[in-house]
Amino acid sequence: MELAANLRRVGNDIVACYLVADGTGVTLVDAGLAGQWDEFLAELRTRVTRLCAGSLRCEIAIHDDETAPMVPVDVRVHILRIVQEGVRNAVRHARAQVVRVEIERGARIVIRVSDDGEGIPDDALSTSRGGLSNIAKRARILGGEASWSRNGGTELVVTLPLAA
Repeated sequence: MELAANLRRVGNDIVACYLVADGTGVTLVDAGLAGQWDEFLAELRTRVTRLCAGSLRCEIAIHDDETAPMVPVDVRVHILRIVQEGVRNAVRHARAQVVRVEIERGARIVIRVSDDGEGIPDDALSTSRGGLSNIAKRARILGGEASWSRNGGTELVVTLPLAA
């Protein structure tokens, strides 16, 4: 009886998944990332909110030009990972009260993750490993760029081209 209950619970937790080669390896992607753009944004909101829970206030803004080209699934994986890493850094290191995530889709994708914390230390920018390096690598893979600045906290800006 207990085995049957456990199998039902596991079955309920399984979601449709598939593999995407994203330039950093192969990633198992759940169907929430592969649906319509608004479904992807809803999944991104859920994951960001979960990362912030109990630590700091999260603000999420989406600026979406619905006439812009669709964003391929492999690019969505990179967007999600970039946002997650930016938010994780704010939660773990910034001593912030608020983290703000902005996603803009138009002729290009612009991702901004900013916080009101202490600001990124110089030595963090000079390391060639870890989360910041991974963000920069993901941006480069997609032909974009990543930059960080201090302005009453830290602001990460990633700009990615969007093919028509």
